[in-house]
Amino acid sequence: MFCDAHIGDSAVKNDAAGAAKDSFLITDARYRIAVQISVADPFWVQVREAVLRQAQHVNCELLTLSTAADGLREVTNAAQIYEELQVQNIHAVICNSIDQTLLAMLRTSAVPVVDASESTITHSLYTSRRGLYDAAYDIGVWLRGRIVPTATVLVVGGFDEMGLSRLAGIRAALTANPTVTVVHISCEWQYDDGYRAVADWVRTHPADECAAVVGLSDSL
Repeated sequence: MFCDAHIGDSAVKNDAAGAAKDSFLITDARYRIAVQISVADPFWVQVREAVLRQAQHVNCELLTLSTAADGLREVTNAAQIYEELQVQNIHAVICNSIDQTLLAMLRTSAVPVVDASESTITHSLYTSRRGLYDAAYDIGVWLRGRIVPTATVLVVGGFDEMGLSRLAGIRAALTANPTVTVVHISCEWQYDDGYRAVADWVRTHPADECAAVVGLSDSL
């Protein structure tokens, strides 16, 4: 389940190279942190690299979870992952979204979770990204000044609670003009997902015109 990616005063092992997954270096690292940031697009590659670089400046050992492509967002083996985290004496978890069952288990052990994605969860041991509402609102204000008052705007991306703050921000800015119509097209975050979703909308709404298309992530 784990790949060794120790970063500290002693050495760095490349977890991506498939180094020994069942053995760990015995080090004097003060903290052991599990990192599960899936790298499905360039943004998350940069986030993960930033975590690895920052770890070089603190006394910690990073352990990378070898889970599904979606990371910890939806898992069927939460109890197994939790048990392994306990065995490895993990002090914290850094991820980009996390399964609710696993999160509840981690709370019982007082393990802090840093979620690099956005979430509506509030808990003293859980923190997630903030400020996306304001960023989306600013984009909406800019766009509102450049479209006709009766325009239809397609907002692409997001599902479940993923992307909700961005959607709320841009919707609030655009609908400050009550004659503007905002259509949200839910989809995953990859370009191909957005392209197919928009193409489907155009195909099923041949009589409708849109003045603008806004993607809720860089990859869209």
